[in-house]
Amino acid sequence: MASKYSTESAVANVQPRRTGEKLGWLGGWTGGFLWLLVFVILRFAQGYFIQGFIALGIFALAMTFVFVFAPWRWPSTRYYLLMPPPFAVFLGAVCWVVWSLGGLKENGLAWWHFLWIIACMSPFVTVGARRWKDGDARLP
Repeated sequence: MASKYSTESAVANVQPRRTGEKLGWLGGWTGGFLWLLVFVILRFAQGYFIQGFIALGIFALAMTFVFVFAPWRWPSTRYYLLMPPPFAVFLGAVCWVVWSLGGLKENGLAWWHFLWIIACMSPFVTVGARRWKDGDARLP
């Protein structure tokens, strides 16, 4: 006979928080865009306030996309469908920063300097087919 103070029913109804995975998503994307905040500070210090505010807007857009397309908000959607919006902002930010600093030639860059972007796309291969709800099955 279960008493009214029994924890059996309460434990069965508790959903795991998966805080570490959420921090991984948020922290990973935030860390990926921190360079943009450094660019904001740099441009403000150099007196290029318009470029600084544009970069700050790009950062705000990126963080909005990181939260809007967070996998726990869309548990049945595969990651390869959730990652393109933040990646698009990331790639757009890189292009805009290079352009705002004078372009490829002005900065001594060539097209092959951007091959590192291929490595940045590796999450599409490593976790792209996964869904947030797939992690629920491995929890006790």
